[in-house]
Amino acid sequence: MYNALMNFRQIEAFRTVMASGSVTGAAQLMSISQPAVSRLVGDLERNVGFPLFRKRGRNLVATEEGVALYKEVKRAFVGLEDLKSTAEAIRHCRTGTLNLVTMPGLASRVLPELVADFSAVHSGVGVWLEVLPRSEALVAITTDQYDVCIASGPIDDRELSAERLCRLQAYCVLPAKHPLSGKQSIRPEDLEGERFISLARDSLFRYQAMMMLEQHEVNCRLDIQARTADAIYGLVGAGLGVSIVGPELPTSMNDDLLAFRPLQPPMHIDIMLVTRANTPTSRLGRLFYEHALDHCRRQEADKAVRA
Repeated sequence: MYNALMNFRQIEAFRTVMASGSVTGAAQLMSISQPAVSRLVGDLERNVGFPLFRKRGRNLVATEEGVALYKEVKRAFVGLEDLKSTAEAIRHCRTGTLNLVTMPGLASRVLPELVADFSAVHSGVGVWLEVLPRSEALVAITTDQYDVCIASGPIDDRELSAERLCRLQAYCVLPAKHPLSGKQSIRPEDLEGERFISLARDSLFRYQAMMMLEQHEVNCRLDIQARTADAIYGLVGAGLGVSIVGPELPTSMNDDLLAFRPLQPPMHIDIMLVTRANTPTSRLGRLFYEHALDHCRRQEADKAVRA
């Protein structure tokens, strides 16, 4: 009697008998007894409603129907193996897409090294990097579009969870031939009376730089603003003034036009890993988060050893 309720173990026994050529071989491969294999194949024959094998002497020979079914079983098992490989890749984070969002300066300075280090270990994982102004990046991470945001601190938002990734140093950038370029470091008082090119008024970093100048009672000419660090480098390189910039040192323009000097006392910028506070981070997001922290810890340890 035909019964469509065949099960996987029955099909596996049939496949193994076909592949090994005997019930004995199938029993060894499946680590079960020969009677158990015979019972599974017999149950499958009753379920499909036709014989799969016939006896020829002491051997089993597949029937025409059995050969036809085996072709489909092989095709199905290829799909199952693919499914198993996919599940394995998902479990070990060897597939999928990691969605990151960051601010312009960090996209060219901090992120490339982190992504390269991550991708070297997880080569099957794709990466999408969105670059937005800091305020927009912090709004974007509250949606489900992105796994992790990398932005400068401090982060003060109940919807967000933030952990310091690393601390980087700010610099004073000067025209290469500026009189102050001969100094090893720049004190806030050195900038008294200088034309200061600042970031836009809604920039957190601009606020931090202005606070530092104010605390040291330094008066600068503040008549030029720019949205990005690259724009500031161009303006400074053209001799229009000086500035204080974050860690996003230029990668493409002519460095001969610029001089970078550390500030004294130092001005630091905390770079933060940011995720949603009340929503679980994706598997790939958690993996990148831990990998980024570990990468920066290793870098700090290497610096300490060299020091």
